[in-house]
Amino acid sequence: MASLLRSGKFFRLFSNLTRNFDLNNGSKNESLVRARRGEWEITIHRSLSAAQLPLKNLSDATVQQPLISTDHGVVDRAIEKAESDAKKVGRITKDDILNIIERIKQQKTASTTQSLLLIRCCGSLVPEEPPTSRTNLVQEVWKMLQGYNVSLDISHYNALLRVYLENEHSFNPMKFLQKLEEQNIKPNRVTYQRLLSAYCQKGDIDGASQILEIMKSKDLPIGELVFNSLVMGHANTGDLESARGVIKVMTQAGLEPDSDTYRTLLCGYAKHGLLQEISSTIDECKNKEITLHDRDLLEVLYTAAIHNHPTVVDNMLNLMNKSSGYNQDCFNVILRLVNHQQEDQAFRVLQSMKPVQLADGQMSATGNFFIRQIIKSNCPPEKVISFCQQLVNSGLNNRAFFKALEMSNAFRKPEISNLLLKQIQKQKEMLRPQAFWPLLTAQSKVGGEKGVLDALRQMAAIQVTPNVDTISQRVLPYMENDNVETLLRKLRSAEVPPSVVAISLMVQSLNRQDFASAIDVASKIYLRFDNINFRQAAADAYLKTRDASSLAKLLKSTLRQSQTPGTENDPKDQAAELAGPVLKEVFDRATKPKLEAVEPLLKTMHENGLGVPNSVVQYIQEHAGDEMTESVAQLLVELSSGTLMPTELIAYPSSTNRQNFYKGAQKFVGFAKEHNLTEALNEKKLLESRNFVFSEGLNIVLMDLYAHHGRFDDAFGIFTALYSKNPDIVVTPIKLFNLATSLLKGDRVDDAFKILQRLKPSSETSEQNLRSLEMSGWRLMNVAASKGDVELTRKLFEIIEKSGLKITGMIAGPLIKVHLSRDDIEGALKTFLECVETYRVTPLKSTLTTRLIESEDAQRLQQVMDASIKVHGEMNSLYDLVFAFLECGRVRQAKKVLETPGLRARGPRIDTVCKRYVDEKRITELENLIKITKDVYGVDRNMMYTYLLSACINTKDVARAAGLWTQMQEEDFQPNPEFLQKLGRFLEEQNEPVPFTIPEVLENETVPNASNSIASSLNGKKNPVASKPKKDISESKSSKKGEFLTAIKNGDINAALELKKELESQGDNISVRQKSDLVEVAVKAGRLDVATQLVLELEKSGGYPVPRIFRFYMKALASAGDQQSIRMIGEYLSPERKSLLSYENVLASAIAQDPAATIAYLDTLLNDIKAKSGHTLDEEQLKALRLTFPRGGILGILEKNPNVLPKCQEIASEYVKLGVYGPVNSLWCYYLNSGNLTEAQSTWETLKASPIAIGFQPVCRHIRQHQDVALAETLINMLVSGASVKPSALAIAYSAWIDVHRSKNELDEAIATLNKALSGGVELSLLNESTLSALKTDCEKVGKSFPYSIPKPSEKPVTQPQSE
Repeated sequence: MASLLRSGKFFRLFSNLTRNFDLNNGSKNESLVRARRGEWEITIHRSLSAAQLPLKNLSDATVQQPLISTDHGVVDRAIEKAESDAKKVGRITKDDILNIIERIKQQKTASTTQSLLLIRCCGSLVPEEPPTSRTNLVQEVWKMLQGYNVSLDISHYNALLRVYLENEHSFNPMKFLQKLEEQNIKPNRVTYQRLLSAYCQKGDIDGASQILEIMKSKDLPIGELVFNSLVMGHANTGDLESARGVIKVMTQAGLEPDSDTYRTLLCGYAKHGLLQEISSTIDECKNKEITLHDRDLLEVLYTAAIHNHPTVVDNMLNLMNKSSGYNQDCFNVILRLVNHQQEDQAFRVLQSMKPVQLADGQMSATGNFFIRQIIKSNCPPEKVISFCQQLVNSGLNNRAFFKALEMSNAFRKPEISNLLLKQIQKQKEMLRPQAFWPLLTAQSKVGGEKGVLDALRQMAAIQVTPNVDTISQRVLPYMENDNVETLLRKLRSAEVPPSVVAISLMVQSLNRQDFASAIDVASKIYLRFDNINFRQAAADAYLKTRDASSLAKLLKSTLRQSQTPGTENDPKDQAAELAGPVLKEVFDRATKPKLEAVEPLLKTMHENGLGVPNSVVQYIQEHAGDEMTESVAQLLVELSSGTLMPTELIAYPSSTNRQNFYKGAQKFVGFAKEHNLTEALNEKKLLESRNFVFSEGLNIVLMDLYAHHGRFDDAFGIFTALYSKNPDIVVTPIKLFNLATSLLKGDRVDDAFKILQRLKPSSETSEQNLRSLEMSGWRLMNVAASKGDVELTRKLFEIIEKSGLKITGMIAGPLIKVHLSRDDIEGALKTFLECVETYRVTPLKSTLTTRLIESEDAQRLQQVMDASIKVHGEMNSLYDLVFAFLECGRVRQAKKVLETPGLRARGPRIDTVCKRYVDEKRITELENLIKITKDVYGVDRNMMYTYLLSACINTKDVARAAGLWTQMQEEDFQPNPEFLQKLGRFLEEQNEPVPFTIPEVLENETVPNASNSIASSLNGKKNPVASKPKKDISESKSSKKGEFLTAIKNGDINAALELKKELESQGDNISVRQKSDLVEVAVKAGRLDVATQLVLELEKSGGYPVPRIFRFYMKALASAGDQQSIRMIGEYLSPERKSLLSYENVLASAIAQDPAATIAYLDTLLNDIKAKSGHTLDEEQLKALRLTFPRGGILGILEKNPNVLPKCQEIASEYVKLGVYGPVNSLWCYYLNSGNLTEAQSTWETLKASPIAIGFQPVCRHIRQHQDVALAETLINMLVSGASVKPSALAIAYSAWIDVHRSKNELDEAIATLNKALSGGVELSLLNESTLSALKTDCEKVGKSFPYSIPKPSEKPVTQPQSE
């Protein structure tokens, strides 16, 4: 094929498109910086630590954001499971996808967001599956979605294209485009970019040219993605000269080739094994300062490996930087290589992975995923053994043979299992408690408690001590419900240490928020609970219950009183050692605002005399940031003072008068703490009237209170009086600092220094109240700095330093501030560097950095960066520099810093910056931040886009808001339903077309995701999903559309109808979603006639209400007995939609309200079936009979009109003649529910011999509603006699039986029924999860043991319940 580049064809294509390029020339400030680039570069050190990062080869959306809003639906739960896996490891399994598919089939519908996500999951997010398998999967998904009439817009087709490209699926792009036109779906620029990539992936440059011509005719912008695809296209044809030529064209068009461009070119060279060209291109990238990350080089390696060029593979491995995320990038490539039968090359990549060190200092086992994949992909057994032996010999994975055995058993490959067992016999394995978990589980099922104890004795025999996780998770659930002493005795007989048992029992109790049981254990066994399991469980229990009193009681219950206070086992020391780590754990695990959760606990601890170490107080103060308040700071100071004593040990005076004085003094101190001067003075006056003499301590408290209120003379007077009476009196440094600060504010400098002269160095003071002292010292110095007095600020600093107070960044900050307030940059920098060298702190670094960037003082900025790295390390310093550049408008410099290998996101700081940009309406800066963080792992893209959308809405920037949807597709980022809903509503309110279907948010949806909460808070509103069922409506009521939406929101049906009429008369379009909402309002208002007209209006225009509202409306018609409306609606419904709506059942339910109509309806059914029974029907006709018979509706008819039973029996008899057993099934359910067991048994004999899936859900409902144990047992006995009844169906019936026992508080009987189900072949995972959870909860409430571990949803098999 002639080269299009050499023919100049591309130049003609691009000649008129340059005006569409987004060149991002930057601001004027950037131009100025570029002009001086040679003197403006900041040296970036590259010695970042290599923390492991989750996979990043697919859409970062799958890792960084919630996939959908939290919902109680089965589909959403399945998707949330996949989301959890994606967040943890960056990938999901095919089973996850099949699970979601099965749930959707059960639900018979899916939202547009769910469907989009499901499509997207079928690409490279499942690297363990071959591309062909993934393509078959996505095609099955697509057919299913079309069958359920899911609204598919261009974003779904773009996602399908993306999956095709990732799976290298060959298809005809022009036919795809033609299909879009037939569906009346308008392609966007993302569509054309991906169609062009599809041609280029096949090496079809002519086809790519066709797409380019179309893009030119539509005046669509041509960007880097298009050029990168063209590079790939030429490389795949073998025309590497033209591939490189595309890069020249790209540069001439004003676009800069990036790492993606050169990676594509390198893959072209690797395909043909051109090592020299690869090396020269990599050198070219270095010269151009284009960073090729490890994932880029691994892609080149993969291409070389699958084309059998091992020399190139060796070269690529030697070039790896092994930066952060390297192991996860290797993970994906290894799976893909194994799928291509390149196990040897995959193993070489595995050996290159960085060893991961665990928290305990041990190295993590390497290669478990590799072992699983090679066994799954039918690697020869000899190779499997060889790979495992190499892993063991190299020390990479001592349990390689054990993992291989586990996998060979899982994949049922006995030939490999037998070989592995022989190898394991030769290996001396380092055993850990977790290795015995499978044994413990198996023993519990066989021998119950005795089996578990036997397994523990086996562990003890080889000196393996079980840990807390083992006892709490794998032992205690299977032990009998004994008291603490008995459990200790039993487990001690198995040589389990008492400390492990005690902590395990406490953890188990705390996991179910049972503080009482945990307190009972703690009070009986004296232990030092320095255990992470206990700390985490205690923190989680508190955060879930916010029961500070119980947590404090638990902590106190562990203390043991010493006869002599102040000894080594002094309770106050014990309390600090125990309460401190727990408090820190609560703080770490609390969500923001953290102090909102922590402050009640601090108060309760203070009330109970539970102190904490200074280190914990300092940690909280350093990490609280802007959340810190004066009240919390004061509590922390008092908790760390070392003077608190657990309340049980406090002895109050026995004299009544002394008690009154004590209470009065306490009230006075309480008012002082609240800074309530008036009440404090009143209480002082009252005490003095009773001849109470104020102590030195109370006078110091009063002095501090006077200082706080600016009564300098009074405060200074008390100070002078105290020292005149007792020159040796000790006043705490905090009080002296506070008084001196107040005097400085009043310009009484000399008096302030008189106060500070009394400040004495004290080692005891320097260890107590550290953070409070720091705050007090900072406030003192800040007064002087604000006045611009350098000398005064320096003198105060020297006094503070001599006091023994540790110099921190906060204390030293005023030293910098005083210079900056005088525009003395040199003085500020000099002082800053002195602080770094002398105290290793960086005071006011951010402010100083910003000033230097604005003045373009690169030399001094480099000094600040070098100094910062010494103190804070490179990672933190780089992020500080990023935000400083952004603050000053230096976007390119910020992006350059973010390209540092291994740099991870700092979520809270990014969130804060985004919020500030929105508040200040700085949309351009926010867009720049989104752009430069695109390739940074860990950035919450959903959060950032939500902020950007909120900014667009606040400024009513419609064009910008509308472009976000396309921009997110281009980035391959999936917006969640709340984002789409918010965007769609905004576009509607602005009378703009909405290019997608606005997702439906169900009324029972109560837990929104974090991003939705963020968006709501930006507008100062309550969360629209959490607080109300309707959607968030703009506060603007200026337009008729706004009034219309408001009327719907308020349920004002009359106003909404009038406004709808007016809008339509003006040519305004009312969306399907809005009409659906109007239908719902009409139904709720009792206006079924109006609702019917609206539905008919929708149907005549080719649409339908959204599924939830449609079902709600049809149910209302059935309840009203409105047969006529139901029949009118049915004229416009396809058979598939009738099936989704259970149309025949709805119609029968409506007819059941009218006895005369019921008889006529049954006569019609009987005559129709009799007419057909004399003929031979084909399979399609029989299927239609089965689908259209109202199995549920007939039950309703019989319940309301039992006199029609003979006619129903006759109908059932005629249906059976044709091999249709649905009517017989309905009769059987009716007989059971009505207590006619003789007829039920007779009918069952006919039914169980039928080939149909037997339905009995109405019977289960009856059992639960009437608490009918006898009927439950009868149902089970019948079902077990049916050979075709599956265990999953039995599980549904058993679940109903258990529920009845539970509702009657018959817990022993419920457990017995559960045991009967399990012994009858029903797996625990098949039983209703809510039934098991409720039974477990009820058992625990009364102190009974629940003997089973409830499987997680992800562990349940996906089956179609037979009862449906």
